[in-house]
Amino acid sequence: MRTLVNIVKVTFFSSLIVATITLTGCGNDQTKNLANAVDSIAAANQQSLTEAENMIKTFPTSFEVVDLLNKSGASYIFDITNPISNAGKYETIKKQALNWGIYGIDLCYSATFNQKKETTNFLAVNQDLVKKLDISNAFDASINDRINKNFATKDSLMNIFTTQFSGIYSSLIKTSRSNIAALSISGAVIEGVYLSSQLTTFAKDKTELKKIIAGQKDKFLKLVALLSLYKDDADVQEVLGKVKEINTQYSTITETMSDDQLNAFIKTVEGVRNEFIK
Repeated sequence: MRTLVNIVKVTFFSSLIVATITLTGCGNDQTKNLANAVDSIAAANQQSLTEAENMIKTFPTSFEVVDLLNKSGASYIFDITNPISNAGKYETIKKQALNWGIYGIDLCYSATFNQKKETTNFLAVNQDLVKKLDISNAFDASINDRINKNFATKDSLMNIFTTQFSGIYSSLIKTSRSNIAALSISGAVIEGVYLSSQLTTFAKDKTELKKIIAGQKDKFLKLVALLSLYKDDADVQEVLGKVKEINTQYSTITETMSDDQLNAFIKTVEGVRNEFIK
């Protein structure tokens, strides 16, 4: 997968070739114009990269959705998370990054609802995906012990998960791989609303869950803005198209949602999320 830095380099080099060829038949003014165009392209791509990195650093955590689900009185449902058995089939960077984010939310969901066995399994899957993405050096090896010590303290768990993922995102930015962070964030954001929407099918009173789902609308708008900055990354643009499908559902939702809106939302989110985990 190409990063924006690589795109800048390719664009710059391609433009430089054109400038060199044209130099044989053009005057100094035309050559200077071409050189300025090359500089402008490189500057624009660098600006997009910087903007994307800044958005990643300040992007709202998706773990708070799980905390809201817990506080709403929702129950833990075992079969709505991404099955552990799926983890071994993710061979592309795109699928690994997306499902690292998805499994990250499943990890938080299990830990927050005191499911120790599932928490251990999801943690192992997250560690495996981090290794496959070649960012294991940024993974805190002590996280398992820290989770066990703070299992009964929800605020501490939220802080552990947020700090862990933020640290890895920072490492990706430093190594010019922010597109992987963007894909992971996409997976996490979508899994958050997927879990929320699936839980409504088990709830007698859907009022609070509807509000939680509606409250994620702004996060999806920010996600579209982030992914749109990776114009030349085919994988990110493909994910952007799927995120926009969910955004279309959000366009008619305000502070809560009707049953019809909820049913349409569930169908769309389920379709997008299940495509990502297959």
